[in-house]
Amino acid sequence: MGNVIANLPAANTEKSQRPVTYSFLPKTMIGGPYGLGEPEDQSLRDVELDVCIPDILRARVNKERCYEEHEIVSDCGRREQLMMPFRCQKEALVFKKCLYKAFNDPEFIESGKRQFLEERTEFRRTGIPKKRRVQMAEREKRVHRIMEELKEADRLEQEHSNQTS
Repeated sequence: MGNVIANLPAANTEKSQRPVTYSFLPKTMIGGPYGLGEPEDQSLRDVELDVCIPDILRARVNKERCYEEHEIVSDCGRREQLMMPFRCQKEALVFKKCLYKAFNDPEFIESGKRQFLEERTEFRRTGIPKKRRVQMAEREKRVHRIMEELKEADRLEQEHSNQTS
């Protein structure tokens, strides 16, 4: 269910006036170039604080902060399989301590908030989700690489035709 917006004529019905837009959502959430919210709005909703930012932090903590501990627990789990909960307790405890340390670091949490706000600002500014922007960038790289390969092939063909002439 999207935003409920009603375009009603203004009380003064002069033709030069635009219709008035009424919404139950704040202007910062429905404004902007694509109606996705104001790009420069830095306020955070509860769902963003409770769900979105922790998701970003969880993804980052396994790759940045606790990478070695995560790998040790993963290796133990692959090795022990069904017995993992019993035989990998020490490794899991070390990993949990690392996670606790990371999630209680105010600087790390602030960096997650900044990352989320940057991604949200870009989405609101362009109307393109991050996943799609990443796909588009990868496609551009592939196209650029293919074009370079074609230029190189043309150059080699030109050299070959010059040598045989």
